Amino acid sequence: MNFCKIQTVTLKIAAAACCLAIIAAPGCGTTESTSAVQPYRVVVMQANAADYKQIKDGLESALKAQEQGDRQSFLAGMDKARESAVRFLGRSSKFKVSDETIYQFLADRLKDAPAYAKTFSAAALAKMVAQTRSAECAWANMGGGAAGDINGSLSPDSVKNVLEAMLSEWGEAAFAVDDTLVQHVSYFVKFYALCDTEKTNRAVERSRKYMPYIRDVFARQNLHEDIAFAVPFVESRFTTAACSTAGALGMFQFMPHTATEYGMQIDAKGRDDRLDWEKEAPAAARYLVKSRNVFGSSVLALGAYHHGSMKVVQVLLAVAERSKTRSFSPIFNHGELEPYSREYIPQCLAAAFLYRYMNQAHLDKLPEAGVRYENIREALPVAKLSLQYKELVAHNQDLTYADRIYCYASTGGYALITDSKGCDIKPARLENPAEKNQGEIRSSDAGMELSPVSCATNEGAFGKTADKPGASGTAGQDDSFCKIIYTFQKGNSLPELARTFGVDLLTILDEPVNRRWKERYPRNPKPGDIVVIPRLAPTTTLVSSAQSSSGAGYRFYTAKDQTLREISETVSDAFESSAADDSETRCIGKNLTPELILYWNRDHLPRGAGVEDPLPAGIPLFIVSDFR
Repeated sequence: MNFCKIQTVTLKIAAAACCLAIIAAPGCGTTESTSAVQPYRVVVMQANAADYKQIKDGLESALKAQEQGDRQSFLAGMDKARESAVRFLGRSSKFKVSDETIYQFLADRLKDAPAYAKTFSAAALAKMVAQTRSAECAWANMGGGAAGDINGSLSPDSVKNVLEAMLSEWGEAAFAVDDTLVQHVSYFVKFYALCDTEKTNRAVERSRKYMPYIRDVFARQNLHEDIAFAVPFVESRFTTAACSTAGALGMFQFMPHTATEYGMQIDAKGRDDRLDWEKEAPAAARYLVKSRNVFGSSVLALGAYHHGSMKVVQVLLAVAERSKTRSFSPIFNHGELEPYSREYIPQCLAAAFLYRYMNQAHLDKLPEAGVRYENIREALPVAKLSLQYKELVAHNQDLTYADRIYCYASTGGYALITDSKGCDIKPARLENPAEKNQGEIRSSDAGMELSPVSCATNEGAFGKTADKPGASGTAGQDDSFCKIIYTFQKGNSLPELARTFGVDLLTILDEPVNRRWKERYPRNPKPGDIVVIPRLAPTTTLVSSAQSSSGAGYRFYTAKDQTLREISETVSDAFESSAADDSETRCIGKNLTPELILYWNRDHLPRGAGVEDPLPAGIPLFIVSDFR
């Protein structure tokens, strides 16, 4: 809503002095206006000065509660202030008062003498309330009592909202929360709370003895208590005699030269103040404050605590040439950082995340989640894993927008939850050609082996036990369909892929693994990105080559001087000869053309290659048939 000039008319009435605020709002009424096209209505609000003061006092109390991290009191105070504003603004109006009008009125009250220490616009107040309410809802969901609810609230949006609210309370103004930060913080929250719950609870139990003192020491340096918990949790799990292989010692893991620089004594007689946590805590706080003053960021100060200030300076100078904003992605992906170093900031933020969660949910310890997980030490594609494990992303929400899993040095690999709340995430049955001859097609002269798609999500995808499409009576949920993993090529588009495979575009975008493409649509994925094509016919077949390796068994490798037309005809002939012995009536290979093979493999082929051009030997091709 656009606001006209607010006029205040003071009327002297016998018993009291009242304020009349005339607020011109567009869209309703027939009062005179400078614009005949856009009429205005006038809201006449009448209130005593004492009423204004009462609203202002309530607003200031709410804002102070927000500064102290008390979200519930902040929201309660803002709701009360909004109710008062609606009563005053709506007193002479039969129309609903907009949120913009309400927040503008509240922002004006903060300017009343004596003015509040900080100035807020209407938009800033509205954004603060929205973010706080979103974060509060996330905490409420996580504290719902069920063991698996924590994982249920680790969606990227929820984690991002909590992180933004948390960093805002820290006074962080120089570091943006990006998707990379959200992904890795979400992973460590999942690991601490769901996979490593017992060790986390033991650390929380130990922290109760030390946190009152550490919190006070950090507070004197204007460091948030989230940070006071996060650093000793990540460094030592609140163990006073922790010792690293690099020589760091104590709860805060100081190296010898840094310890002496910050006033701790280490001598040959056996004295080492690093083992005295009450001396190490103030030194850690001073180190963090010094780094924060250098970088203007609490997040980067955490990074400097582990990497050292000079390393952070080197990385920032390097990434500044490629990025105008301070975000986590270019820092995390920088080659000069060792794995433990790049994982340190997400670990600290995840520990702070859990500390706030437990305080908000009034928990003495985290509930036992009862999950089972596998430790994966290979950076596998998420799309491939999601076809092997049912509900993979639902139970590992840090993978929502990831292309590949990241193997964390801090946890000895990637902790993949395979069983959550008693719901087993069972691997889909993968076809083993050695155990099954049915449906296997061999062409001796072509040296080629054709077998049903191996990345299907269920046995029905192989045409064994599945009912006919739609037989279950539930559209979109029957098990007779299968999926393929497609690597996006230069010149591809999502609508064209949908038409090629005969699948509705919305069906492709609604596939869980493809949600990141739905968020970005109509922008297409980049060449090399993975797109899962769902709901294909149960006869869908990926073509493999006898000379291909076991790691790429679904690829067809070209022979020297073969053309795409010859490859298309060879594959179709192999299908047709096999169909003669097949009792099922199938239109084998009828939808395969050399143009399709060219479209699916444009980035693998020599530049400018056409369907009639001879090709070099050994090019891996993606070929799929009978998908409709």
